[in-house]
Amino acid sequence: MKFWRICRRPYVASAFSGEGAKLAGGRWNTPGTAIAYTSQHLSLAAIELFVHIGRERPRDLVAVQAELPLDKEIEAGRKDISAALPDGWKFSQAITRRVGDKWSKSRSSVATSVPSAVIDVEWNILLNPAHPDFSKLRILRTIDFVFDERMYKGNEPLV
Repeated sequence: MKFWRICRRPYVASAFSGEGAKLAGGRWNTPGTAIAYTSQHLSLAAIELFVHIGRERPRDLVAVQAELPLDKEIEAGRKDISAALPDGWKFSQAITRRVGDKWSKSRSSVATSVPSAVIDVEWNILLNPAHPDFSKLRILRTIDFVFDERMYKGNEPLV
């Protein structure tokens, strides 16, 4: 399976280490648990990043495409994670962090898919750097990435 992550240029070499999430925590992990957040599509990776950076306009972004040989694992993980999520999951990081931490600590798979809280019919891929198969991760390409200037026009909400 191929997936994308967008990061700042100085962090390309460690883009999949999970260190940022380990330090700060994220939607699917508490601080202290290393998870690398990726998306199936570059467009979703961009939207996921955009909601976190707000009005900031980073000029040193790089999109990194990588792959792991694990399509069946991802599908099984998607079913397991989806079954564990109650209604309202996207409004409670306590729920998603419990699910993600449990998955990470179990080391049951090197990756799993989780629904995006931004677009909940699309999927992000969580990577577990502590899993033995993580060493099979292969970087396919890196490309400079810039958000379209139109995304920054105006300060008023669209609705």
